[in-house]
Amino acid sequence: MSSEQAVANEGPRNGSVAEFLVVALPLMVSYGSLSLQFVIDRLFLTWESTHALAAVMPSSMLYWAVISLPMGVVTYVSTFVAQYAGAGQKERVGASMWHGVYLAVLAGILLLPMAAGAGHFFAWIGHSKDLQPLEATYFAVMMLGAVWMLINAALSSFYIGLGCTWVVLCGNLLQTGLNILLDYLLIFGKFGLPALGMRGAALATVLAGAGGTVFYVVWMLRSSKFRVYQLRLRPLDRPLMARMMKFGLPNGMHQFLEVICFTIFVQMVGWESENSNDMAATSLAFALNTLTFAPMIGASMAVSTLVGQRLGANQPEAAARTTWTAFKLTAIYIGGFCCVYLFLPDLILLPYAANSSPAEFASLRERVIVLLRFVALYSIFDAMNMIFGSAIRGAGDTRFAMLFATSNGVLLLVLPTFAYYHLWGPNLLVAWSCMTLYLVVVGTGFCLRFLGGHWKTLRVIETPVDELATSQATV
Repeated sequence: MSSEQAVANEGPRNGSVAEFLVVALPLMVSYGSLSLQFVIDRLFLTWESTHALAAVMPSSMLYWAVISLPMGVVTYVSTFVAQYAGAGQKERVGASMWHGVYLAVLAGILLLPMAAGAGHFFAWIGHSKDLQPLEATYFAVMMLGAVWMLINAALSSFYIGLGCTWVVLCGNLLQTGLNILLDYLLIFGKFGLPALGMRGAALATVLAGAGGTVFYVVWMLRSSKFRVYQLRLRPLDRPLMARMMKFGLPNGMHQFLEVICFTIFVQMVGWESENSNDMAATSLAFALNTLTFAPMIGASMAVSTLVGQRLGANQPEAAARTTWTAFKLTAIYIGGFCCVYLFLPDLILLPYAANSSPAEFASLRERVIVLLRFVALYSIFDAMNMIFGSAIRGAGDTRFAMLFATSNGVLLLVLPTFAYYHLWGPNLLVAWSCMTLYLVVVGTGFCLRFLGGHWKTLRVIETPVDELATSQATV
């Protein structure tokens, strides 16, 4: 049986709703649970103080900006695993995972010194002096634990690439539960522990990430896949590492530059000390946006995996059907949440109002409700960005994705916001209008790139396309 036949005969029909949901649902629930972790983290910090809520957004954005480059390279392991599995090259699957781990450890070590410079950066950026120590504390702790997040990403990407997404669901549920528990204990100082506030929130996230890493290691050692995919420790394979860098580095640069654009955007929102409510409103609106955004991450990763597997088995039309199925389902999901954002905003704001100062929260509520209208407007285009963008990146079209997304981020998000703030002063509505325009253009552009079909001819693995159809390996 050929690899193409093997893939075609496993599970539901290629490109069907059932096939997509088998892979996507665990990831959507998984990343939805991580969004719950994010929301509850912000909820506890809201109860701590509005200053803590305002400070966590720019510091967490800076953290993700710094870690996004190695994270983008490491998570691209899933594409290599998917295409190797689709082509029936089992021995290369384990090698891909280990090279992702090597990159994760190296990057984590290189990032450690950045923890020391956190205070200087937030002082230089010009945020309120009340926020600077909180921002620096959160960022420093997160950087010290970055290596655990990166190793976690490499190991989970192995299972995602194979389509074993229920394992990732278990790992992320464990991580979310740990984070929520540790948040409560360490932020407020429960059961005799010191009340660490912002430091406790960051420490809870790092420890939960380490717990998730331990889970994947233990599961892998006990799994039959350890033997099937030859997951023993591997020596450095220079050609494989070169290919991972060739395709993974543009993917990492894409994530890095995109997050940099959003980080600069967030820093600009917080430029003026009297606008701390603007920063808090932006932080809370982004937190509520994760209710739609985080599950879309799971759906987009499922698309990337299935596209990779089908291209590895030389089935580009099945890959295209999967992508359209994913977009239709995510559009329905997003439509439901957009109705909540527009017509029932107080329903999702209710937990944040509890235990908060009524006077402080009243002003914050008005701003957040306005921002949620922007979220409702751009969400469908963000879905296009993630689903169609993931499809072409899953094929190997990472250079286009990097250049297109980041150039528009600079031209449509960063420069217009900077120019307006510099010439006329801070204006939250102008800033969010720029962000909405950016997401509309990028989502439309990725859809058009997907429709062009160039991605169907691409592969990241060594086997030429004309050899895939006659390969006798089985998955």
